[in-house]
Amino acid sequence: MWVPSHTGFNGNEEVDLLANQAISSTESTVRNSLPYKDLSRIINLISNKQWQSQWDRTSDIKLKNMKKTIQKWRSPINTTRNADIVTTTARIGHTHLTHSFLFNHDEHPTCHQCDLPLTIEHLTLSCTKYNHERSILNFLSNIEEALGETNTDAIFNFFNAIKVSNLL
Repeated sequence: MWVPSHTGFNGNEEVDLLANQAISSTESTVRNSLPYKDLSRIINLISNKQWQSQWDRTSDIKLKNMKKTIQKWRSPINTTRNADIVTTTARIGHTHLTHSFLFNHDEHPTCHQCDLPLTIEHLTLSCTKYNHERSILNFLSNIEEALGETNTDAIFNFFNAIKVSNLL
C-alpha cells in the first residue's frame, strides 16, 4: 500500500512494504469490526437454535410435557416468590412430596385415595380426592394445559387448595 506522504521519510518505505506483505499473507487474520451487540445477538441466536434442537431430541425431560420450547416463560406481574416456587417445582415434577423417597431410600409413595404412584401429574389430573378443587379452578384435562404458561395462578391456587404447596 503506497501512501504519498510517506515518501522520503526513513523507514516509511519499509513499513509500506511490510504492510503489503501482511495484507497478502495467508497467516494474517482479518478483523471485522462487528459491534458487540450484533455479535452477541448472533451468538444468542445460534446458541438458542442448538439448545432448542437438543431439547427437541431429548425425550426424558418431564418439563418437556408442558413446555415445547426453550423460550422463557412469563410470570404474571403480581406473582409472589412463593407462587413462583410452587409453580416451577410443580412443572418440573421434582418435589419433596413426590421425590423425598429417593433421599430416604424408601419405596415410591402412593396416593392413599387411588393407590397409584404419587406424582404431580396424578394430583393435578386424575386423583379422585381433588375432583372438586380441579373443577373450581377449571383445570384442564392434559398436563401441558394444566401446568402451562397461561395457568400460573390456577396452579398455585390448586396446590394451596389441596394443602400441599408447602410440600412442593
